[in-house]
This record gives sequence, C-alpha cells and structure tokens, in this order.
Amino acid sequence: MRLRFPPGGGVRLSFVKTLASNAEVLIGSETIVSGLSYQQGVALSLSFAVTGTNPTTLQAKAWLAGSAEPSQWALTATDSTAALQSGGQPGVRVFLGGGSTNLANWLFDNFVVTDLAGP
Repeated sequence: MRLRFPPGGGVRLSFVKTLASNAEVLIGSETIVSGLSYQQGVALSLSFAVTGTNPTTLQAKAWLAGSAEPSQWALTATDSTAALQSGGQPGVRVFLGGGSTNLANWLFDNFVVTDLAGP
C-alpha cells in the first residue's frame, strides 16, 4: 500500500509491488482519497488487508486519525504475480522525492500486523 502526498495537494492511495529488478510496479490504479488533504502535523490512520492466493486481493483505506473508520475500502485490487503468492515481510518505508526542497519528519505509531486467519 502506498499513500502519496503530491505537491498539487490531496492524498492518493495505491498498491505497488517490487520486482526482482527493484523497480516498483503499480498494481491497478491510484485513487484520490475522498475528504483527505495533506496538512502538516495532522495524523492519518491506515488499514491494509491482504487475502487469498492466485489471485491475492489487496484492500486499503485511509482516514483522519480520531474520526470514524470508513466502512468501505477506498481501494481494492488483485495480483497473481507468481513470486509474490506467499507470505512476505510487512514494514513501513518513507520516500521523499528528489525534487523536494523541504525535509520531512514522519512519525509512525501503533504499527500492528495481525493474521486474521489464525494459526
């Protein structure tokens, strides 16, 4: 799941995969998250679900922290890339575009990974 804050404003949500070439490839299309805009110091909440294999279904949503979680996923896509049809290693990564002239500070809180299927 990728959350992007383009210079023109808004908040954009998409899915990307990293292949053996280390190139990021978009899965499906990017969407504008309705009702969200980037504001310095304002916290956002994110939820990302990965289910199934061949295809794997990806679902994501983002909302203003402290407000009610949206009942619907903002973005859904599927992917059947053979090399990615097994468990992975979740994490968080931040990227600041090369054209940026301001340094950014990011804070991540309550990063939780849950296996909803159980043992």
